[in-house]
Amino acid sequence: MFALTNARGETVDINNDKLLSYTPTGLGVHFTNTYSQYETYFKATKSTVAQGQFQINILFGDVESQAYQTFSDFAQFLAYQPLTLTYTTSAGTWYRDGRLNSLTKTEIGGSTVFATDRINESFTLEFINNWYNNRSAEYKSYDPDPNLAKYGKEYINQGANNAISDTNSIVGLAVVGKAILGKTEDESVTKADFAYGYFGEHGDNDYYYAYPESVVNSSEKMLPLVNDSKYFGLQQGSPCIVTITGATINPHWTVIQGGVTVSTDGFNLTLADNQRLIVSSYPEDQYARVYNPDGSFADVSQLQDFTMTNFVQIPEGESTVLVYVDKDAGVNLTFKEERMLV
Repeated sequence: MFALTNARGETVDINNDKLLSYTPTGLGVHFTNTYSQYETYFKATKSTVAQGQFQINILFGDVESQAYQTFSDFAQFLAYQPLTLTYTTSAGTWYRDGRLNSLTKTEIGGSTVFATDRINESFTLEFINNWYNNRSAEYKSYDPDPNLAKYGKEYINQGANNAISDTNSIVGLAVVGKAILGKTEDESVTKADFAYGYFGEHGDNDYYYAYPESVVNSSEKMLPLVNDSKYFGLQQGSPCIVTITGATINPHWTVIQGGVTVSTDGFNLTLADNQRLIVSSYPEDQYARVYNPDGSFADVSQLQDFTMTNFVQIPEGESTVLVYVDKDAGVNLTFKEERMLV
């Protein structure tokens, strides 16, 4: 059920005969809510979450003669922080990072928990983030089709009779959107009009979506994402890592949800075909670096386009990331699907 991984990538199972853990606590969540009172009513004005602490008791060594060495080995393992707790139940596997708060040390038979022929101690880990699983999306290009200039997708729910029939052009993709947008047929439709996403609604129940999935000769690459994080209203999005691989000039990207741009980022730099740009918006490890083939890297945060929001986050629900790079550059995005309670 529980395992720990240290900063060197070493993993220790704490549910075995040598490290036998029991009575875990601190796996839940605690909020502090502030209210404004009006007569007998209370209006919530602020909510904060307390930093979690995981505590568990551990019996060291499967026999008395191994107790001290097992404890010593565990203590050396803990020296490389931060630590990642892996929590596995029938509901799935989740991860959470933390730092050591305390590990008691007593003698055999003199434990503060209860007398035993093994060292019996209390271990406490302070969490530094939410429960998470890493989710990834990678752009994969289509084989060129000489008969089509563009590829497209459409999503039109039941009751919509005017399906989009021409997916060869932006105008074709936006035929239904014109009516929704209030445009006449001699009026043109641009990319900005349908913003690669939600058009709106027509009538009581009809919702229209249309976007180009890729453009063969364009530098624009699209990554559809679904983020099932649950933040209880305390956070707007999940941190992510964007990786651009290969030759490109001035890469930039935009996160769109419901036809609205929610965040942007970009860099004024040139990547060689054997270099990678990696941008992390993780609060505990935020950086922008260009990596070389030998593993060396240079910090490029000073080359970030500060007219943009920078260090994007992925909103809850469905969204689309549009990445603007040279045609042959590779794009990968990893974000944390996070839960405050699992």
